[in-house]
Amino acid sequence: MKTHLSLVSLCLFNLFVACKEHNSLKVTSGNVLDKPITEASILYQDTLLEKYKSMFPDTAKIFKNIQDLSTYILPLKNNFLHTKTSNGTTLEFNDSDTLVYIKREFDKAANYLQFKHANLWTTSTDGMILLGMHPNLHTSEKLALFEKFPQNIRESSVGKQTKALLNKYVYDRNLGFDFNNFRSVELITPTSRKSKIESLLAHSKKNTLIFFGASWCRPCRIQESRFKRMFENIDTTKLEVIGISIDSDNEAFKTLLKKEAYPWQFFRIENAWRNTIFQTLNYQGVPMNILLDASGRIIKEDVSIDEVLKFIGIKVPEI
Repeated sequence: MKTHLSLVSLCLFNLFVACKEHNSLKVTSGNVLDKPITEASILYQDTLLEKYKSMFPDTAKIFKNIQDLSTYILPLKNNFLHTKTSNGTTLEFNDSDTLVYIKREFDKAANYLQFKHANLWTTSTDGMILLGMHPNLHTSEKLALFEKFPQNIRESSVGKQTKALLNKYVYDRNLGFDFNNFRSVELITPTSRKSKIESLLAHSKKNTLIFFGASWCRPCRIQESRFKRMFENIDTTKLEVIGISIDSDNEAFKTLLKKEAYPWQFFRIENAWRNTIFQTLNYQGVPMNILLDASGRIIKEDVSIDEVLKFIGIKVPEI
């Protein structure tokens, strides 16, 4: 599946090849990787981190083949996500900022363990390396994490290809593109009426934020949930907010909107991957967020809505 959502599918760990340790790699025996990326965290987060840390992958482990690595990681991931939280939900379906932070830390450890065995990735599987990187990590964080791996991994053929893949997701190639070129693209409203992009751009606000997502896209749902909590503090006299779903199932789309009651406009486009927007901008999946200036030109694009908001000076709560 060509979406960022595929990053969270547990079964895709089986697509990784892995398997013997680089001789120069040094990992503290018996310890999980604490925080490969420096983050400011409050005491409550650290307390919870200690609570769940025993469930994290042990980055000191060494595996001889992909089956052993998968057999180790998959049950850990499954048990971790199905752990009950204080309000009765499982970690998988609890998107509080703090627990998203905990889930990110789990995946950083899993990512490191996979990269530790990266020397046996082959040409046929190199394209799947990013599947091990959880969508809660920003592209910039993934790059920062990659830079912390041993030099022999970073400079290997697999390492170079991995960095190229990561750089591919640092979206800046469409900056300056005039979104007015899509004025005639058809949109479908929640009540199944037809509209056009043109109607969304007919306002006098300084910026327009458009985020593309889908009801089945877990990373999209997480971002939208966080943004909804921030929405009341956003000056909507200056920022127009628009959601566009790529759902092919209109009922799933309507069910999501009814459940979430997003306080901004939401539309749906047909034939997502073949839609002229995705084809022209070369977007490979969702989530994807773009920011337009008053004239309709793209001034920022990123898979992370946080990065887009920071770009225009909106304070984003720390995870």
